[in-house]
Amino acid sequence: MYWINRIFLIGFIRLLSRLPFWLLYRLSDVLYLVLYRVVGYRKKVVYQNLKKSFPEQNEKWIKRTERAFYQHLCDVIVEVIKGTSISRVQLLSRVNYTNPEVLHRHYLEGRSVVVVMAHTGNWEWIPPLAALISPQFSQGLYKPLSNKAFDEFFSETRTRFGSGVIPMDRALKVMMEQHQQGILTSTAFIADQTPSNIKAGAWYTFLNQETVFFTGTEKIARKLGQAVIYLSMKKHGRGRYELTMTNICDDASLREEGFVTSTMVRLMEADIKAQPENWLWSHKRWKHRPVDHS
Repeated sequence: MYWINRIFLIGFIRLLSRLPFWLLYRLSDVLYLVLYRVVGYRKKVVYQNLKKSFPEQNEKWIKRTERAFYQHLCDVIVEVIKGTSISRVQLLSRVNYTNPEVLHRHYLEGRSVVVVMAHTGNWEWIPPLAALISPQFSQGLYKPLSNKAFDEFFSETRTRFGSGVIPMDRALKVMMEQHQQGILTSTAFIADQTPSNIKAGAWYTFLNQETVFFTGTEKIARKLGQAVIYLSMKKHGRGRYELTMTNICDDASLREEGFVTSTMVRLMEADIKAQPENWLWSHKRWKHRPVDHS
């Protein structure tokens, strides 16, 4: 099965990646019809998430945003495929990095950085892009997939320009070793996922709902005394994105406990409200309630 996936399925994906963007977006249009109109992939989850997150909006707005989300999701899928062969020049031309000085200041002052972000824009383009724009050694956390062939495929795609990847369960160990060796790093954490251990999470009102957040990002940044930056990724057309970094703190160990996480949650919520169709609404983000951790 491994070699079937490796040779045929992944080989087919690599072949598709050679198609021009305009043709891939035609495939995205077809995929949208299949996922949204025919299959109805997680349609109930998306609708309920939007309805509860924006109770002030009418039915017309909810349905329009729902459709826009599925169109965006299908675009991301074909862009992930394109990411296996996209050139450095193409990638840099499609993502406008508005304020590189935020990251560069930390590098010049000898600091490693924790970069927190959400599933907005095309998050899968961030790892290869980070290798091209970060003066620190760029790396990202990931959860290994059970399918070995696809796990290798995504790791290869994310590291193709020189970025590193770290399994989530080894994050602290690897980052501590790098810290001790004096290696300056920028480490990306996708921080909008539900933590596996909700008893160790922190609860915030997020998009009008009580929501549990992973606190490990802040704990690692505090332990290592690293700077923390929030990364916003806005969409400005198909395959056109804009990155903006907001400095949360220069040294997490000098801030009170909870400051990093609460600030991240506030910035993330503002991002999603500004471009609601740009977030991953198909994720079952609110499957837990505060009573679950008591």
